Amino acid sequence: MRPAVPRVQARPARDPQVGAAAVTSLLFLMVMAAFLAISINTGLLMSTRTQLQAGADSAALAAAGRLDGTTNGLNNARTSALRFTEGHRAYDEQMTITPSADVIFGRWHYSSEDCIASTGTCSAGFESFSDAFAFGNAARVTAVRVINGRDGTRNSVLSLPFGSFVGTPTASVRSDAVAVGEGTGSVDCALPIGVAICKIRPNQASADLRCTEPLTFSNDTNDEVGFVSFDSSPANGNNAGDFINAGMCADGIQVGQVRVQNGNDFGQVIDALRGVGRGNSNGTSTCYIGSRQVLPIIDAGCNENWNNPRFNRDSPIVGFLEVTIRAVTDQNGDVLGCPNDPPPDISDVSNPGRNAVVLDVDCDGAPASAGGLGGGEVISGTAATIRLVQ
Repeated sequence: MRPAVPRVQARPARDPQVGAAAVTSLLFLMVMAAFLAISINTGLLMSTRTQLQAGADSAALAAAGRLDGTTNGLNNARTSALRFTEGHRAYDEQMTITPSADVIFGRWHYSSEDCIASTGTCSAGFESFSDAFAFGNAARVTAVRVINGRDGTRNSVLSLPFGSFVGTPTASVRSDAVAVGEGTGSVDCALPIGVAICKIRPNQASADLRCTEPLTFSNDTNDEVGFVSFDSSPANGNNAGDFINAGMCADGIQVGQVRVQNGNDFGQVIDALRGVGRGNSNGTSTCYIGSRQVLPIIDAGCNENWNNPRFNRDSPIVGFLEVTIRAVTDQNGDVLGCPNDPPPDISDVSNPGRNAVVLDVDCDGAPASAGGLGGGEVISGTAATIRLVQ
């Protein structure tokens, strides 16, 4: 009997889908990992961009708050911008800037006609000044731009988690902000009586106003006040008196050159402020005693001792001052107010002089009514507006 021959069972055929599924799964996981890396990196970029913007906004607002129409104000603005920048972090690194390159001064305006330094076409927005222009024309600076970034220049570039996985190990992020400073570059209404800047500030380096004592301007050739011509008329006391008598308002006056004359012919201006001048076309006049008014501040070439201004020439308006007209005196030195009113009390003024105007500086009041511009000199102190515009 022949032995039984074992039967060999045939191997089942290999399923070709098994390997393909594994490869597909691997590819799917790789794509999902790439999307995850991109999502993480995008979130990191957006978060860092938000942190940079917060730092730029903070630094720009701080810098704008130091603009005061002087070169010291520009230097202080850069110092403040750096300090506030370094108070922020962008992801894993403390932020810093190079103030000389990343803090840029200029002027914010809403129409091309307001452009000062640009050549050719200038559109509305931020007009950037070079340092040479800004520091040579500090009173024209109304705004400041601060630039920051994780871009390899201001800070290191941003390292991206899983960046190598998608071929982008690092990224550069940049931000900037523009803020308009306190004060005003234009006003809606001003009287044609210009005050020398050295009359209202204690020294060239100070941004403070002399608020502790009244300002007195009298019939004197060195009283630190002058008459301003806002149009083609000569700058003198007679024309200033006619302007006030007529109830006219110099609107839209901006920082810039005007013609100014020494305020040594106050007689007609005194009458006009009391409302007893020739009056307007209807024969009526307004008494300004006790009223708040805006006066232009003049950079009148005060000397190194911060006195002896010179008015008989073209001089720049560098800002505006809000004052209350307390009283006037006549040619005999008698104190006068509005007609039929008792004389105002100016007992705190030791010697007002003859044909004089006595003013109080409204240091803690609202800023002078402004047009669309900001910046220029600090005029009224605490109520001035600092705002982001870009």
